[in-house]
Amino acid sequence: MSGKKTKSQLGYTLLEMAIVMSVLGLLMAAGTAAYNIYHKNKVERETVQNTSRVINAVSHFLIQNGRYPCPARADVGRGHAEYGMEGDCSITTLSPGNCANGICVEEGERLVNVDPSPGGTTMVLPRVRRGSIPFRVLSISEKESEDGFGLKLNYAVTETLAVASTYRKDAGGISLIDGADATVIDPPSSAHFVIFSAGQDRRGGYNRNGTVGIACAPITAALDALNCDTSTGGSNRDKARYRVSSKATTDSAEHYDDYIRYYASIETPLWRVMGTNGFDIVDMVDVPAGGRIGIGHDSPLAALHVQGDMQADENIEIRDVCDTNGAGDDCFAVNIIAGDEPALQCPAGSYMTGIANGLATCTNTPVAGCPPGKIMSGIDVNGNPVCASVQACASKEVDMCQVAGVMQKAVIPTRLNGATHSTVVYGASFQRHFLCDGGNWVQTSTSGSCSCTPVTNQLQTQDCYVSASGTTQEGDANKTRCRRPECWTGTASRMYSRTCPDGNTTYTAWDRSGCACIGPHQIDRDRTCSDLGYSSYYTPSSGTPAEETSTWTCTSATAGKWSGWVLTAGTDTCSCTPHDEFSSQSCSTYMNNQGKYGPAYSGSVDLIRQVTCGSPATTPWTPNGPVNCTCNAGYIYPSNEPCPSPETGHIEYTQQIDCGTGLLGPKVEQNRFCSSAIYRYVSVGAQSGEGNQLPFRLGMECPAPSVEQKLCSSPCAACAGGYAYYPCQCQ
Repeated sequence: MSGKKTKSQLGYTLLEMAIVMSVLGLLMAAGTAAYNIYHKNKVERETVQNTSRVINAVSHFLIQNGRYPCPARADVGRGHAEYGMEGDCSITTLSPGNCANGICVEEGERLVNVDPSPGGTTMVLPRVRRGSIPFRVLSISEKESEDGFGLKLNYAVTETLAVASTYRKDAGGISLIDGADATVIDPPSSAHFVIFSAGQDRRGGYNRNGTVGIACAPITAALDALNCDTSTGGSNRDKARYRVSSKATTDSAEHYDDYIRYYASIETPLWRVMGTNGFDIVDMVDVPAGGRIGIGHDSPLAALHVQGDMQADENIEIRDVCDTNGAGDDCFAVNIIAGDEPALQCPAGSYMTGIANGLATCTNTPVAGCPPGKIMSGIDVNGNPVCASVQACASKEVDMCQVAGVMQKAVIPTRLNGATHSTVVYGASFQRHFLCDGGNWVQTSTSGSCSCTPVTNQLQTQDCYVSASGTTQEGDANKTRCRRPECWTGTASRMYSRTCPDGNTTYTAWDRSGCACIGPHQIDRDRTCSDLGYSSYYTPSSGTPAEETSTWTCTSATAGKWSGWVLTAGTDTCSCTPHDEFSSQSCSTYMNNQGKYGPAYSGSVDLIRQVTCGSPATTPWTPNGPVNCTCNAGYIYPSNEPCPSPETGHIEYTQQIDCGTGLLGPKVEQNRFCSSAIYRYVSVGAQSGEGNQLPFRLGMECPAPSVEQKLCSSPCAACAGGYAYYPCQCQ
């Protein structure tokens, strides 16, 4: 037999195949790791970019409307009319500490003045409303209102700042704290609004369907759980309190992966520094004495050294921003705007349209003005004026105080729409306060009084029964207050004083030593059948309600009490007649009650039950005829589940209805948003020294959790060498 192989017998040996598979495995592992890093960076960039776009859109909205937008509902999907639409922040029926219809209301932690009138003072704890981004009124896309993980960005705003008539720039009511629960803004609790992403763990984040895939962690389980929590109980959720902290995705109480932006009522720091991981951004609030900031220059020569162009969105003293080379040709002399300077003059026959680089911008095209009756409110992108109708309130005379039979008059001058006016003081201290609203002067409030007579220790008397004290409620057993003339005789007295011109009156306590108890005295009240413990199907057969009585008796010459309520004999005529009741129910609810998946069904079911008048008062509802419910065979239910450990994130699934069983079919995976967990070095003990920066640093990423302790450094301005040392572990 020949030992040679034919061509048909050629192939890989088992050893060769094993080597090939090993190499492929290494390549796939490397590719997977690279893709995970790429995906992580991509979603983080999208989160930062989209949050910045929303901040800009909210800022422009404030400029155009004189208020911030009100949050949109977070719990609705694309097919809902309120999807991406702002709510009405002037409607305040939902009380703080509660959530309803995708909106939560919280309460600020500092008193703010919400009176929009000059000099007015109305101090309250502000309400804060939280929902999602109202992208439709902000003129941004749906995708721009989401984070990099495809979840809706959260948006919380001080409610009065989202209503034009109550907007005040100093009335922000949102608290921002760090990982140690210390405030990060001054004054505390003064932020206007916050916008944040649920982060990589996606806890509490709403998707486009208006559902939450992964519930929030317990409030003590993670640093960012404070931002996520929307429960209706607990001291944290009642308050408008949010956390800003360093990023740490370890699964511990130090976990924080949210990305949050805010605007406070103080100046926001303009300069930022990059964190050690190249993604986190930390506001530079304090620069050490003698420190310098360089922009485009790595060796700044002044407190602020800018190499190249600089842009500022807020007011800036332009004469203070100049090159120090002595040439002076890059400074704009502000005095030339009002002076006779050739640089700000256009040639004959041309028109000035603006100023650029310290020179007049000229055009040969005539600049159109606004027609009579309108004023220029801006300039569009083409340089044309934007005209608006003039809304103003005409001068008006109003009544003030009457002196010697003559009514004094105050005159309100002509003002533009939105202006306020307070009259001069008339009488003792009387003023009227007005707002120009839509061309009409509207009185917002009054203060003081027209006349005031000082009073010192004046006697006031009153019948004893009117000023009667004691415990309430009248008629209830052993209660001791009765404000009826049948219970007391005599007169009570007290002293009062009045100061002027404020008209404030103060009183002493009532002296009731001249009062005496009289009685007995009986009162009665009507009672329904429900009050007597019957079911709602019982009614008085006599047509008149049952009656209860209570008797007042004196326990001493100056005290008495009530006996409590007693049913009057013969007045209880409550009765019930058995009968049938009819109703209808949606097929969705009916099928749910039958153990099916109701949302896949349409139609309604006629129901019937019998009122038995016994216990129970009714029989269960049953169909009154055939059940005509239609199953939507194309119904699909979306859901999310956490990624398998050790990965973080979630997986999106769909399930289709099985009309044969009325139940949802098996889950089918649609999208996988999973990524490798990120671990960091965290402190596991007290400070153990100080010095220069070490190779291992708190917050630095590490490969895998470990019980091995290392020594990590952390920046410390007061430490020798600039760093403090701590024992740390990878978590």
